[in-house]
Amino acid sequence: MRVIKLGGSLLDWAELPEAINGFVQKLPSGQPTLVMVGGGAIVDAVRNYDRLHHFPDQETHWCCVELMESTASLLHWLFPKWQRLSSPKALRQWLDDAANSDRETSLAEGREADAARPLAIVSPAAFYGRNLDADALPENWNTTSDSIAALLATKLDAKELILLKSTGSDVDISPSDRANCLQTLADATLVDANFCAALPQTTKLRLVNLRDTFG
Repeated sequence: MRVIKLGGSLLDWAELPEAINGFVQKLPSGQPTLVMVGGGAIVDAVRNYDRLHHFPDQETHWCCVELMESTASLLHWLFPKWQRLSSPKALRQWLDDAANSDRETSLAEGREADAARPLAIVSPAAFYGRNLDADALPENWNTTSDSIAALLATKLDAKELILLKSTGSDVDISPSDRANCLQTLADATLVDANFCAALPQTTKLRLVNLRDTFG
């Protein structure tokens, strides 16, 4: 299982559909892949309002999580052929279908095998919310969509988490050398402050500056 988290800041990039297609095509085949998108400018607006009015941390956190439904919709409009998963039931069904597809793919070869690889867009409502594992992450601004994607990787026992960014350098971090590397990323604000604790110990992390790679 692979989880890709698309930075919401990439949604204002006209070349995004072409870049995402190019990136996905270069991924090794055979792994079911879930794509989650961050809040981008929509969540940034809430952050700016909070600086002025000092809303309760818990309420702003869940407001931003729920707004990620909107960015999931935007991504789905760009990639309408990708299934969108917005409920626990839909996610469970997709995982069952992906497991069946994986068994079928193991009997296929070449292009047929690659075409069988399942990919879908997932929103937090499918695995995380006010009434669904609400205490899994701190409810404050130190938890962003990066940590939510790490939570998804935890729940799925994902082998790899890929963070597609608008900035920074490409980085590959294996589980064996993660501690210092993760803290360096957090210090550079390339991931949020809670990400180091949220990322599963056995999950490989990859950061990609998509604008540089496919710009």
